[in-house]
Amino acid sequence: MLMSRPTAASRLLPITTTSDEARRRFIAGRHHAFHYQASRAQGELDAALAADPHFVLAYLHRGGMSSPEERGRFFEQARAHRERVTEDEGRMVDAFHAFLWEPRVEEAIAIFSELAERYPDDPYLPTYLGLRYLHNLGQPGAAKEQFERARRRDPDFSQAAFWLGQVALRQDDHDRARQELETYAELAPDQPRPHDCLGLLCLHQGLLDDAESHFRDALERDPTFVESRQNRVRVQVERAQRDLEELVHRREFDDVPRFLTTSVSVAGPQGEFLSGPAEVAAHWETMLDPSSSLELEIDELYLAVEEDLATALGSYRTVSGDRTLDAGTVMSLWAMTVEGWKIHRSVWSSQAGPGGDPA
Repeated sequence: MLMSRPTAASRLLPITTTSDEARRRFIAGRHHAFHYQASRAQGELDAALAADPHFVLAYLHRGGMSSPEERGRFFEQARAHRERVTEDEGRMVDAFHAFLWEPRVEEAIAIFSELAERYPDDPYLPTYLGLRYLHNLGQPGAAKEQFERARRRDPDFSQAAFWLGQVALRQDDHDRARQELETYAELAPDQPRPHDCLGLLCLHQGLLDDAESHFRDALERDPTFVESRQNRVRVQVERAQRDLEELVHRREFDDVPRFLTTSVSVAGPQGEFLSGPAEVAAHWETMLDPSSSLELEIDELYLAVEEDLATALGSYRTVSGDRTLDAGTVMSLWAMTVEGWKIHRSVWSSQAGPGGDPA
């Protein structure tokens, strides 16, 4: 028998299913999805579908967090069974299809707006709406209004604090971001995501020790949380890179090889190819005169599956006083050794213009 159980006199969007077990699993799966715990969310949603193979909202959310190749299969199932659910659940299918497939973002926004008005206690509906403003239309102000609306509907809805923190980060309001993320951590004490986000904020501010502490807190809550495993390595690589910069600044080039593997190779900014730690260190000593220094920055880091290699994408500058001598991009492969992370391969690409000055 179909069970559509809107609560509080239909002030929440109905969830139609044939099984209490399926409903429980769906609610847990949606919760994990909003905390970006993909594997847990997928497991709960798969269990919901096993308990009720006609569960439209479960198919819809499972498709929304699947690869493009899998998404179509889940969405087709949601559409195939939409006659079994309420009209408004069917409208959710239309909204998801509009922003994930077409894309017709304005149509999705119109549907979410209509449903958010119809179900005034449901915090998820304004959150869906805010995400479209934030991710699809690039309107953080409009997104912020919707996330605040979700919070007013349920002050314990921790995901609202998370997204308000993300909006603050986009607006470079770091104090507000920290406040919201700390609220998120208080409301969701078992979740790794708030601590990962606080770690990223510290990383952005150059506070490596604080960042590493937050990533460690995240992994204590979920040792499999991929983002924090990767971000903790990024802290370690950034720390090694800072130490390397300091050596170059002090012109202690004899100590540079301890940051390089024994088989290191580097493609330099002017097309030179260097092999071995001694040759790399000697080249940097020649390249940098006593009045210049090297500045390195990591923009992104990707950790290999075995977690013994990490690819860092970033930039470099050689400077003398206030003058930039050269600038460009760097892609480095770092290897984990018994002595810590070391550069194994590195490709430098100068952005210098025809006259030799940075473009």
